[in-house]
Parts: sequence; structure tokens; C-alpha cells
Amino acid sequence: MDIAVAGEKLSGLNTGVRQRFIETAATLTGLTDDAVLSDWADVCVDITEAGWHGSEATLAYLALSESLIQLGTARLLAVGRFGCSLCQYSTEPGKIYFEGYQSLINVGRTDVFHEMETSGWEIHEKYSQASSLIGDYFKLATHIASNRTLKDILAWTALVKQMIRNDRGILTRFIDLSRSSESIPWTFLEQLQQESISGCMTCLEYYANLERACPAELLIDLQPAMLRYARGTHGLTGFYKALTAQRFTGAQGRELVRSLLDIDDVRLATCLVNSSQELPLEERSVMQSWITEGMIAANNRIEAGEAFFNLESARSREVLSALKGQVHLVDCKRILQLYTEAFCGRRLDIEAVSSETDGEAVDVLRELPGTDGRVVYLPESASYFPDQTQNFIFYKIALLHQLAFFEFGTFAGIRESNRAIRSFQQVGLARQIFRTLEDARVDWQLEHKFRGAATAIKSQKAFALVNRQKIPVTRQGQLLEILTQASLGGGVPSWVSVQWRQAAKSLNSLTNRLSIVEATVQDTIALIEPCFELLTAGVDLTTNDIEAEIFPEPVIFRGESDTDQIMINLALMDLEETLQITGDEEEMLSIATLIDPKNAEVAEIRKGDLQDAVGMLMTDLDLDGVEKIEGEEGEELRRKFNEGLKGLANQGRQNLEYRYDEWDYLIEDYRRRWCTLHEIRESDEDPDFVIETLRQQKHLIMGIRQQLNMLKPELLRKIKGVLDGDDIDLERTVEVIVERKSGFTPDERIYVQRQRKDRDVAALFLLDMSASTDDVIENPDQTAKEQPDPDDEDDFLSGFHGEVSDDPTGKKIIDLEKESVILMSEALEELGDNFSVCGFSGYGREQVEYYLCKDFEEPLNHRTRGRIGGIKPCRSTRMGPAIRHATRSLMKTECRVQVLIIISDGYPQDFDYGKDRNSREYGIMDTMKALTESRQQGVQSFCLTVDPSGNDYLRSMCPDAQYMVIQDIRQLPDELSKVYRSLTG
Repeated sequence: MDIAVAGEKLSGLNTGVRQRFIETAATLTGLTDDAVLSDWADVCVDITEAGWHGSEATLAYLALSESLIQLGTARLLAVGRFGCSLCQYSTEPGKIYFEGYQSLINVGRTDVFHEMETSGWEIHEKYSQASSLIGDYFKLATHIASNRTLKDILAWTALVKQMIRNDRGILTRFIDLSRSSESIPWTFLEQLQQESISGCMTCLEYYANLERACPAELLIDLQPAMLRYARGTHGLTGFYKALTAQRFTGAQGRELVRSLLDIDDVRLATCLVNSSQELPLEERSVMQSWITEGMIAANNRIEAGEAFFNLESARSREVLSALKGQVHLVDCKRILQLYTEAFCGRRLDIEAVSSETDGEAVDVLRELPGTDGRVVYLPESASYFPDQTQNFIFYKIALLHQLAFFEFGTFAGIRESNRAIRSFQQVGLARQIFRTLEDARVDWQLEHKFRGAATAIKSQKAFALVNRQKIPVTRQGQLLEILTQASLGGGVPSWVSVQWRQAAKSLNSLTNRLSIVEATVQDTIALIEPCFELLTAGVDLTTNDIEAEIFPEPVIFRGESDTDQIMINLALMDLEETLQITGDEEEMLSIATLIDPKNAEVAEIRKGDLQDAVGMLMTDLDLDGVEKIEGEEGEELRRKFNEGLKGLANQGRQNLEYRYDEWDYLIEDYRRRWCTLHEIRESDEDPDFVIETLRQQKHLIMGIRQQLNMLKPELLRKIKGVLDGDDIDLERTVEVIVERKSGFTPDERIYVQRQRKDRDVAALFLLDMSASTDDVIENPDQTAKEQPDPDDEDDFLSGFHGEVSDDPTGKKIIDLEKESVILMSEALEELGDNFSVCGFSGYGREQVEYYLCKDFEEPLNHRTRGRIGGIKPCRSTRMGPAIRHATRSLMKTECRVQVLIIISDGYPQDFDYGKDRNSREYGIMDTMKALTESRQQGVQSFCLTVDPSGNDYLRSMCPDAQYMVIQDIRQLPDELSKVYRSLTG
């Protein structure tokens, strides 16, 4: 078409385009022949006539033509014709193509035209009507071609061609994700795509997040592992999610990659990444051995391998601990407990101090050893040294240091030391000085008086000294660090500033005065003042506070203790042992009420108020010159007061959390610390239910009492071989005469006493509080309703009984459970057996609820009866943690006979009790394991169920003699008393 003719035709379409066409044609004239110009004009007209807004595409081509002519006439026409073909259904793709081409010419990227056009044409041929998709492709292709290397561009276009062969959704998704990061490694993704398209897409989906979570060099190092896992049959989504959830340093990342290359299965690799922050990645030999054990477990069963690499199985943690030399407190607690009693002649509990405890209450959140005067706290695990022997020695010395406070007078003089500390203007600094000096004194006393431990103590001190690497910069900071190092037997280090060196030497000399065998806590108290003066020299204490931030890091094996709490607890212990209730009854009862959290709101009493109250009792009550209250009245007062003391010592222990293992039969191992049990001590109360039950069931309670009264022992039994008594033991008397005549000194214990024989029983009644216990008890005279659909999501926690009564006033299963334990409680109170009533429910492994209605130490009073009456249906039935916690409570009673009676209406179930919520097997097997653990600890257990199908699963959970299926639920109270007799008689 002639230029002039084309111009006239364009003027009828768009005058602006015609003007631009004429200007461009003038520029091209002389650069090419008339035939090329004629073809060029035809292309311009075709683009303009292609459709709505065709003029915009034409203007873009005209602007590009002046650059294209420099690349040759063939390129000028080829680009125009290609762009025109893109305008088949919309001119937008053609316009974007022309503009993008211009951008690439401007940045000198003419080497990528062919690949970009080829991929774009393939999209156009397959999805010609998808104008927005074609336009998006050319926009992105232009951007990538302008900013990446030729190698990357070729890899990306190759990926586009591969995605075109799949459906449009994958191609669209690929183009969208290609914009997510400017540094996507396209050459690697091309390799990944050759192994797995889905693996490539998954990596692309998570790459931007991976960049934020991982150092750039780690992403490069991870590529061989990614390729390996892409060859497998399992998806990579979990693996990439795990990587994005972590934060790795460069060194951690390198070690992680080395470990991943030892694992072939991406499922196991995902678990390794999830637990990587808890693993010693830098210890290559440890990791290799641990991974080998994990692969063996996975070869037997993949679930076992996943639990192993997630650090969820007991076997996994045991292997890791052994390889690391780690020692767990739970494994040596019994030995340390015996060591404690042998050392100080009194029972002090030993508890773990970590914020995550293994079946221990999370009520003391510490990381270091310590004591509150009643309990010695030790770390949950020790891995400070490379082997288990040394880590166990750490436990021994840490424990010994805490016991030394009892042995060498620290706690005996705690009131004196506290008064001395509070006399200083800077109480915090004075307390820090005293603690450091007293730590030093008791360690030296241990070395003097327990030669067998001296070497280990010195070794711990030397280890602590070497590892104190933080050098303070302030005067007080440096001198406090000198005081700590002097307490460890160190001298004055070279880093001390010259102007403070003399003060440092004086502190060192003062500390060494406590190293003699005669040093007492009074000597420590006397040294507070000279040390305080050295540390505060030149400081105006009226205007400046010594900041706690300058205090040195504590010595690990010495730990830290709360002096105020120790004072309260020691005062209570002293009162428990020595206090004789005297004086005006009303006054003493008011004091008991103050300190008894069962009768007063302890949470509203400030700690200082409590301390003052205890101090008043200790100092103002004259015990020596007052007559004791005798008889039943005095005994009752003593009992109430002692309960108050125990309650105060345990103040604030409401709604505690415990963590318990759970048995997974699929991996044939425990899942460590898998369940969180919440012990709820304050629950709803319904005393009216108890009153009504006792009124309605008079005949039943009489029968139960008659049955249990048969368990009462003979009032008296004969005890032979005592120094005085009611009768003479004739056999021993003859022996005495013979010994005298033979010239030997005889044993004078020839009398017989009649002593009262008491029962030593602790029983815990554990009630199922699941939602199904809300079902009304079946009335055989009424028509049954249809059973709920077990597949209905809304009915997941509904009752399992097939027939439900239409009578809205009928008695519910939970009511029968409560009535049974109420009647048993009244009878046991008369019998004198120690008992506890608890309920359990919850929802999921992190929310197991354990309701403590009546603890062993609590009396059966209005409040505990009300809590039993207030038991109500909740949610699901996760039995394992509840049984383990109940067993733990029973073990604490130290009674000779310990009995656990579980009353339930169905099999154990919870929405996450195993992977398949429709399977009963996981919950049944865990419950069976929990009951086995209970028996191994000497607890007799018995399961009572009103589930008609109970035989189907109870025979798996319990031996035949340890369960009963009650066909008529109304017989539950009577059967319960019979079971109790059989267990405790």
C-alpha cells in the first residue's frame, strides 16, 4: 500500500495516528526501499483496524519503528506482523509487546527477543482469546529480560513453555508467582521442574518467604536437598513451610544442610527442620549417629520415624541425650531424693525448674537451681559437660549447695541476715553482696567437712570461673564481678582497670576470710558493710541507685533463691513443728482464717502482709508459759491451724499446668511431653445437689456404710517387745532370766502393748465429665429416640447411647456419677480413709482439664461437697493424662494402699487422639499404657463403665479383674462400694 493511500485510510480511522504515521514514514524514507515501506504501511493499517483501541497499538509500533529499522528491515516487518497477530481479539497484548520491545532495545537486550517471542506465541496459539494472560506474559517477560542474565531468561522462558503444556491455571499461577521475588533462581527451578512440576511450583510459591527466613547462601546450599526430595513421591509443601518457620544463622544453616543430605525422605527432613532449634547441629558426629537411629525407626514404620525426627518420641530424646551426654532430672531424681534425706535428715521435695516441666507443675518458672525452703529446684536437664558422668556430678553439687544452706546455718540466721540487709540504703546491692559471700562460705564449708565432695566442688567452681567471659565496664560492675570470682576461688584478673585494682584486691581479701572452717553466717553478715563501702565509694546514694543490670551473671551450679519466700516457708515449717495452740479461741481462729486460703481470698493479701502476719505469730506469741488446750477442742484447733499453714505455703497454686507423655501405639513409643493438663482447683459449686442426694438416698448410704464398716480393723492389736505395757511376754521373760544367769546384759523389752491398728489407704475417684454424660438415663418404659449420626460434625461430642429418654426431668449419667461419689465420700469420712474426688474432660492434647474437687489434704466440708455437686458435663474424654496425673497425686500420699477408681460412660476419645479421629485404637492403647504405668507404681486401678459395649474395649485396657460393665446404671452406687471393699479390704 502506498504511503499516501495508507495515510488517507488512517485519517479516516484516527487523525492522531495519521499524523504520527506521516512523521515516521518521513524518517524511514531513505533508510529502506519503497517496497518495504509499502509493506510497513500495510502493517500499520492492519494494526489500526484490528479492533477497539487499535490506534494505541499502532502508535506504540510507530514509536518502535525508528529503533527497529536500525536492526534491519526484516526485523521491522517481523515485529510489526507479530504484534498485529497478537491483536486478534484485543489490541492490548500487541501494544504491551511493542512497548516491551522498545524497553529491551533501550537496555541493549536484543539477544532475548527470539526466546521471548517464541514463548509468547505459544501462549497466543493455545489461549488466543486470553488477552490479559498474553499481556501479563509480555509485561513480565520484558521485566525479567531487563534485569536478569541471559541464562536466567532462557531458564524462565523454558519454564513458561513447560507450563503451557499443562492447564491454564498452572500457567497463570506461574506468571503470578514469578513476580514474587527479584532473585528467584530460574536456572535451579528449571532443574527442579525436570524432576517435578509440582515441586517446582511449590518452591516458587514459598521462595519469597524462604528469602526472608534463610540467608542467601543457605538457599543455595539447600538446592541439592530440594532436588533430591523433588524426585520422591511426597509433596514438598510441609518442607518449605518448616523452613520458612525457622530463623537460621549462617553456621546453623550449613550444618542443617549437611544433616538433610543424610535423609532421603522429605517427610523425615521436614520433621528434622521443625526440631532443628533443639538439635546440636554443630556436633556432626552426634547428628550423624542420631539420624542413623532415626532412619532405622522410619524403616520399621514411617510414623515412628516422623515422631523420632520431631523429637516427640521417648526413644529420640533418649538417644540424643546419650549422644550429647545430657542427663535428665527425671532419670536421677530418686537418687537425689535419697541423697537429700541422708544429708539433712529431713524430707525436701525435688522439682524441675524449667518452664516446660515433665509432669511437674508450671508454677515456678526458673532456669537455675534454687530453693524456697520447702522444695529444692534443679534444672530439668543438664548438658553443660560432654559426658553424662560430669553432668550428673553437676546435679549433685547443685543439690549439695542448696542443702548446705540448711546444714551450715544460712537459713537458721535468715531473719538476722534479712534485718542486716534492710538496714542499707541500697537493699538490692546489699542482698547481692550477702548472697555472693554466703555462696562462697557454704561451698568452702562443704569442702572442709565433706572431703569426698571437695574435688567435685572445686571442679565446678573452676568450670564456672573459666566460663565467666563478660567483662563489665563500670566500676561497680567490675567490682561485683571481682566479688563473684573471688567467691569461686579466683584472684584479681588482669582486665581490672588500674584505678580500681586496689579496691578489687580488698574485696578479694575480704571474701577469703570466709574460707576458714570456723566461718559462720554471722561472719558473712559482718562482711556486708565493708564490701558495700568499697562498692559504693564515691557514689551519692541519696540520688543514685545501683542498677540491677550491673549485677553479674549468676553462677549456674549455685543458682538463685527468693529470700522473702524462704522466710515465709521456714516460718511456716517452724510453726508446724513447734506451735501449740494457746490463748483465746476466737483470736486463734481469726489467725487461722487469715492464713487459710480455703477460708480467705489469699490472692488479695499482699506478700508483705503475709510476711508481717507470720512474723507477728513468730515473735508475739509466747508459747512457753501458757497452758495448752487439751482434748478434742485443742486437736481440732491444731488441725485447722496446720491446714492453714500448708495452704499458705502453697498459696497461688491455682489452675496449675502439667505436661505428660502419651503412648503412640503406631510408633510403639511415648510422645514426650505431648499433653498439657490443666489442674483446676476452683470450679463451680452446687451444695444443694449434695443435700438433696443425701436426703433422697438415705437407704443407700446406710447400706454403703454397713458395707464399709466391715473394713474397720480391730481396735487393738498386740505389740510385743516394748519397755512397758499391759502384759508380760513370757517367752522374752524366760530369755531375760537365762541371759542374766549366763552373765550377759539382757534386753529389758519384755512387755506387750495393745495398740490401735489403723488403715493406711488413699483412694482417688476419677469421674468422666465428657459431653456424653449429659445423656438422660434410659427409661425402659419409654420409646427410644433415633441414635445421633456419628458422622455429623455437630454430633462429634454427643452421647454414644443409642436410646435417649424423652423425659426432660430424668436423671442424667453425670448425676449418677456424682451421687455415687457423694455417698462414698460420706461413708469414707466415717471410715477414716484418705480420699480425693476429681473429674476430667477437655478438648485436644493441649487442653486436658482436671478438676480437683476434693484433694487428699482437704476436709470433706461445705466447700468440697459443693465442688463435687458442681461437677457438670464438658467436652471429650482424654483418659491417659488424667490417669497419669491421678497416679502422681496418689503417689504423693505415701499410703500403703493406693487405689484409683475411674467412673466413665464410654471409651476414651478426643478429636486429636491419634491421626484418625474415627479410630478408637489410639486412645484405648494410651489408656491401657497409663493404667499399666499406674500398676507398676503400686497403684491399684479399677474401671467402672455404664457403656453397654464396654467389654469390647475394656478387656484391651484392663485385666479381667480390674473392670466392670454395669448393665443397669442405677446400680452404680451399690457396685462402687463393693468395688471399694474388694480393693482396700
